[in-house]
Amino acid sequence: MFNCCLGGGGAQEKERPQGTPSELHKNFSDKTILDGFVAPPGTPMLPGCDLEGVLGKGTFGSVMLVRERSTQERFAVKIMNKEHLLRENQLENITVERQVLRNAGPHPFIVECHSGFQTEDVVVLVLEYLSGGDMFDLLAKNGTLQEEEAKFYLAELAVAIGELHRFKFVWRDVKLENILMDEFGHIRITDFGLAGRYASGQATDTSIKDISGTAVYQAPEILSRKGHGRIVDWWALGILAYILVAGRPPFRSDDYTELFNKIEKEELDLDKDDRTKILSDEMKNFINGLLVKDVNKRLGSQGDAEEVKGHPFFKGISWEELEKMEMPAPLEPPLQPPVKGDTVQKAEAEQWLREVMGKKGKHPKAVQVADYKNIRNEYKNRRNSIGLDFGNTHSEQSRKTWTGTTDDFGRLATGF
Repeated sequence: MFNCCLGGGGAQEKERPQGTPSELHKNFSDKTILDGFVAPPGTPMLPGCDLEGVLGKGTFGSVMLVRERSTQERFAVKIMNKEHLLRENQLENITVERQVLRNAGPHPFIVECHSGFQTEDVVVLVLEYLSGGDMFDLLAKNGTLQEEEAKFYLAELAVAIGELHRFKFVWRDVKLENILMDEFGHIRITDFGLAGRYASGQATDTSIKDISGTAVYQAPEILSRKGHGRIVDWWALGILAYILVAGRPPFRSDDYTELFNKIEKEELDLDKDDRTKILSDEMKNFINGLLVKDVNKRLGSQGDAEEVKGHPFFKGISWEELEKMEMPAPLEPPLQPPVKGDTVQKAEAEQWLREVMGKKGKHPKAVQVADYKNIRNEYKNRRNSIGLDFGNTHSEQSRKTWTGTTDDFGRLATGF
């Protein structure tokens, strides 16, 4: 059992649960239904919370930072507009997300979700707030990583990806922006809206047919359109490993056709690359092994996460200590939590929340998102604190979910 703080700035450290429901869920549980009694309209969905700022704005919604007054704990609340989700055909992705989180959690390296519910107009998620930023921020602050630094983060990622695969889910969205960091510098993977379910653990599994993910991380078998399975995540980890130490993707072009052609046909020579030739033979072999185009020969194709973890590159890693978060992170997290009581951020958040919640969807009222409790949205304009006074409550559900993507934050990876 190890500390994993949900926020900073005066928040109490809490023990991260291992395999049991979070005690903090009690703060967001079914408060308005007790022994069959239904609370009167206007009862707050998240009682006693103050809105503190906007963490992200995206195509499908926004992520708000809130603080619960009684515990001083911070949480990230994601509000997704159904009209936008329907228009972009994203409702199925939201359902898949919940399936991933319900089956693959809880886990120390996956973002925690305390609840998920919906109204006629929005889908809402109450998430663990991670104050340390993401891996994009880490590179922006520190530049490219030393090999030993990269090894630590790649080890935590290998464990997290292996946990998804254990339940036959493929992440398909490995990238810097989807790797968040807590206040101690440990990672949490996030954003499973593009996840897929594979039929078997065989390297040649082609049960997933659609093309998903960020272009520079896509494996050759995705681009071939012949179907793919879990092995695409190990290719993406190889791309990320290269980026961590080189500050740029191994295959790159401003033209998508040229980029995809390089991914499918170009062979890397890390010994001739000025940014990678200084790496140890173990790390070069590790990257090369993950970026093998033949799925049957790619590192991880036979033994999945255990095969990847057994590579000589990870020599010296105590996997038991790592998974218990006993190994300290090599670098401080790149960001710090916002200052409590920042009136500018609070005003911005309140205005943005009014805009998001004030938009009436054009969808049929009967539209539902699977795995989310339905809640009547009758009291959108009667908010005393954060504003999620939906007049009813949700049942306890899965405890993890996603936050955002590159587009949510508008940042461009131009090299570090």
